[in-house]
Amino acid sequence: MPRMMRHLAVLLVLGIAVVTPLLAQDQTQPSLSEKMRTWTLRPLTEETHAWDPLLGKWNFSQQLHSPEITLKGTWTFSRMGDGFMIFDEYRTDNGAGGTMFLGETYRTYNPDDKTWAFEATQYATPHFMGLKDGEWDAGTTRFENGDIIDEIPKGAEISRYRFHNIKRDSFSVIGEKSKDGGKTWVGTMDIGCVRAQE
Repeated sequence: MPRMMRHLAVLLVLGIAVVTPLLAQDQTQPSLSEKMRTWTLRPLTEETHAWDPLLGKWNFSQQLHSPEITLKGTWTFSRMGDGFMIFDEYRTDNGAGGTMFLGETYRTYNPDDKTWAFEATQYATPHFMGLKDGEWDAGTTRFENGDIIDEIPKGAEISRYRFHNIKRDSFSVIGEKSKDGGKTWVGTMDIGCVRAQE
């Protein structure tokens, strides 16, 4: 019996010797909830402000090249997602208080490779350009000499929209399409925008 007591005493001392430093170590390490208090999204960079000049509501006049027709409407750009996303809505009036075309674009910034990508969808009256409701297009945006260029590749066909002449109260967009991978381009539309009076 005394021998067994000695073994228990030795095990107890060893247990205390092993557990005590572990407890002391745990008390010096911050808990997960304490660590989480220091976690935050990375700060916005210069690239995340690339769309700032277009934020707000605009009135537009759109000249389609085929068919030759002039359309009017509103285009609104909003910052979302703590500044890492831009949402824009393009709404074409039918001239009688209704909407004949509604396009929505969701733009996201990738801070690792410093690029903007987007996905866009549209809804249109069945009589308008044969567009299909709810289909999604995806593309990328690049910034070149003060212009903003959206490109949507679909195999060898590429649609390109160049935002240019960007000023405080106006900007323009040229729409083009290539069917040979970007070797030649055909103009599809011209859009002129003026800032809407709030």
